[in-house]
Amino acid sequence: MSDYLDPANEELLKDFFDEAQGQVALLEQNILALENDPENREAVDEIFRAAHTLKGGAATVEMTELAEFTHIIEDVLDQIRDDKLKVDDQVVDTLLKAIDITRTMLEERLSGGVYQDDTTAIVDALHSLTSSDKSSALPAAKDKSTGKAAAADTRDLTEYELLELKGAADPGSAIYLVRVSFNEDNPMNSVGGVQVFAALKEVGTILQTSPDFNELLEDNFFPIVDYYLASKENEEKIKSASSIDEVVNKSEIKVLTIEETAAAVAEPVSIEQEIAEQAEKKKTSPVKKPSAYGSVLRVDSSRIDLLLNLVSETIITKATFNLISDKFGKILQGFRQSEILFREKLTHLFNSLPDNLVENGNGDSLSNIKRMITERSEEILNIFDLFHGNLKENIDKFRDTAQSLGRITSDLQEGVMQIRMVPISQLFSRFPRLVRDLARNLDKDVKLIIEGEDTELDKSVVEDLVDPLVHCVRNSLDHGVETPEERIKAGKDTQGKIELSAHNEGNLIVIKISDDGKGIDVNSIRRKAVERGIIHPNKNLSEIEAFNLIFEAGFSTASKITNISGRGVGLNVVKKQVEKLNGSVSIWTEMGKGSTFTIKLPLTLAIIQGMLVRVGKEIYAIPVSSVIESLRLKTSDIKMLDHYEVFDLRDDVLSLIRLDRLFRIETEQKGNYHFIIVVGSEDKKVGLMIDSLIGEEDVVIKPLKDRYTNSPGIAGATILGDGTVSLILDVGQLLDYGLKSGMDERKEREMAFR
Repeated sequence: MSDYLDPANEELLKDFFDEAQGQVALLEQNILALENDPENREAVDEIFRAAHTLKGGAATVEMTELAEFTHIIEDVLDQIRDDKLKVDDQVVDTLLKAIDITRTMLEERLSGGVYQDDTTAIVDALHSLTSSDKSSALPAAKDKSTGKAAAADTRDLTEYELLELKGAADPGSAIYLVRVSFNEDNPMNSVGGVQVFAALKEVGTILQTSPDFNELLEDNFFPIVDYYLASKENEEKIKSASSIDEVVNKSEIKVLTIEETAAAVAEPVSIEQEIAEQAEKKKTSPVKKPSAYGSVLRVDSSRIDLLLNLVSETIITKATFNLISDKFGKILQGFRQSEILFREKLTHLFNSLPDNLVENGNGDSLSNIKRMITERSEEILNIFDLFHGNLKENIDKFRDTAQSLGRITSDLQEGVMQIRMVPISQLFSRFPRLVRDLARNLDKDVKLIIEGEDTELDKSVVEDLVDPLVHCVRNSLDHGVETPEERIKAGKDTQGKIELSAHNEGNLIVIKISDDGKGIDVNSIRRKAVERGIIHPNKNLSEIEAFNLIFEAGFSTASKITNISGRGVGLNVVKKQVEKLNGSVSIWTEMGKGSTFTIKLPLTLAIIQGMLVRVGKEIYAIPVSSVIESLRLKTSDIKMLDHYEVFDLRDDVLSLIRLDRLFRIETEQKGNYHFIIVVGSEDKKVGLMIDSLIGEEDVVIKPLKDRYTNSPGIAGATILGDGTVSLILDVGQLLDYGLKSGMDERKEREMAFR
């Protein structure tokens, strides 16, 4: 047997927590499905399988409180599966509360603790679902288990089997028969055999069990189990390991020697009846917190196969480059030999010229001398023909191989990105429960529609999207969807709708949260903005500008503060978090018909397309998704307005940020024209003044550490092809920080001149 059952095995715990969290999510998802369709047998079976898997896994890693609590949930699910319990609102509410406690138990264990809160109320509620006598359902299960145990009772070993066990044992180990009698009153009696197996494995090697170990893994109770153990430990230590409080009634040990006959082996070991009350239940001690539980990705094996194929192509390409490199070395050696020959022949030619001139004086024709010099010159020039041909051939091979490497690298990049991609259903699956509970709290009837849940997104983006989507959904529920009475007055169905959808647009993912509620009153937004001094009473706002005011900090149109919304915090958090992910958020609304939040995000945060710009001697990268346009601007077109530098762009006045001043970079800006990069979104944009524009390039984002993590306006760094480090600009922060910094700096300069 492997170390898989070792509760201190960190790899086992990682697998368990990942699996357990998935099972809890599956439980909640199918309970909600059962609420909508109580006759859904597939959901019932799925719920029972998930609960049983969770219980068995928790018992395997000795998380007793979780295993026992899940066992009680399983009793209720068993009644539902056998059509002895009708699914209604009370059943669903109780099961969901139990699932919440199960999730909290997991979180406690994950953080290194043990759940200590009182569960009496929820346990009583679960028992009340099955019977007025909370233990009435248990005896039937026990009787069934006992019947199974009788059919698979222990048996005696033959002498030959004993010899086989002796041969399988380590040298110097004794073979023990450990016969264990289990407590039938233990709520977890069906996994007691596995618990003792795990305990005995710590003191030796288990050679065989009777009943077979596979039967012990099934959900059946066996009153007696025999373990054949090879161990170098003494009997007292083995007995201590096999005696588990409230699980084991009695354990007896006998040493088996090779001289014993089969009859001796078959001699029954007496089992005394339990004569004392069970000891007071021990509190489960906290498990040692594992060193780290990183997030786990489940990846389709076909994607791994693709990467392996690409890696093999990379290795082949590497070998090709090695051959080309060797060939270049040989060509260089040939060039040196040709160079030596060239010098020798050239020297010989020049040395022969005086003799030729003498021969000319002696009557030799000038044409003969000229022909001789031409022949020798051609011979000298042809010395490098072989070198030239070999060099051209090798350069062509190098270019072809470099192109092949470029293709493989692109495919490899895409393949690695695909591994990080997870379906957004992992995020969307949280919302059916959220919408259900909030709708009940608000006395509203709301149906959640989910579309595009197979759309894939970078896992890191999914994890950071939870809060923004929760705030948007809560806003739609509280402010958007009306109560049934209000909907009837408006001529609508009593049941409101919230639609959560996702789809791809190029390198972006678009997430929409729509409702069919009352929409947003633009006039109400204007009044609130004037009351809070955000805008002047005479200020004319377009509808888009008015809608975007709800993303300002502290802004809310709610008439009262509730525990759901009304404090003006949520949508501001949405905007900041989405901009942190290099995305954008917008809202569309129509009075009486509803509202739609639209969030646009890059598919991945690891590699982005960047616009490289130069400021002084520094190179910066601006995410292309934030770049609106680039232009050249005359110095005379830059104006001052309330301490801001601004310029006109097609009848729109934009603020100007000089990056050299913002980052305190020495630069020489000469001439009448400046390069400007317009960044931001349609509703809020700004111009960045740079020295020159280099071009677009895929950049790998490297996070900044230590004192650089809080540098305003900087999202990270990347390494360019020549090894230069380039900082990546955070456009969202620049929009907020740059304007304020620029204004403060100008005020300081003005004060200095006074």
